[in-house]
Amino acid sequence: MLGISRRHFDRLVIDEVIPRAAPRLFDLAAAVPAYVRYVQTGKAASSQMAAARLRLVNAQHRSLEQRTLERRRELVERAEVERVYAATLVALSGALEGMPGRLSGTLATIDQPALIHEAIADEVRRTRTAAAAALAELSLRGGSGAPAAATEADGGRVGGGEPRVAAR
Repeated sequence: MLGISRRHFDRLVIDEVIPRAAPRLFDLAAAVPAYVRYVQTGKAASSQMAAARLRLVNAQHRSLEQRTLERRRELVERAEVERVYAATLVALSGALEGMPGRLSGTLATIDQPALIHEAIADEVRRTRTAAAAALAELSLRGGSGAPAAATEADGGRVGGGEPRVAAR
């Protein structure tokens, strides 16, 4: 009847703008003039201002919280995260691409599948450990520069002893 939402109506009842006739009952003849007086005195505009002020305070709170997280280094800029991931992927790719060279001589001398599996698994673990160390180093430095751990992982000995032919 008044053209307002139930929530707004309830707020006006709580603020005693609209009088109650009894619990959960309202006198329409008293409610309509009370609402008209409310609108004419500008209280409707003040409630809209209060809502706008609340939105402003909430926005300021979010902004302050974000700046605080940035200062504590709990919130990192997207560009910095992208640099760290890119450098990590470069380090991991280099380590993975070096695996065939590091394993070829060793695997050529092994004729038992279980030992081949063990040699590959060991190399994968070493590569994963080197990549994790590179990521830790990059995160401490903020993503700048090439990780030293990636180059150390590729600097190992290539090949094994004399090649052995597998028995058939």
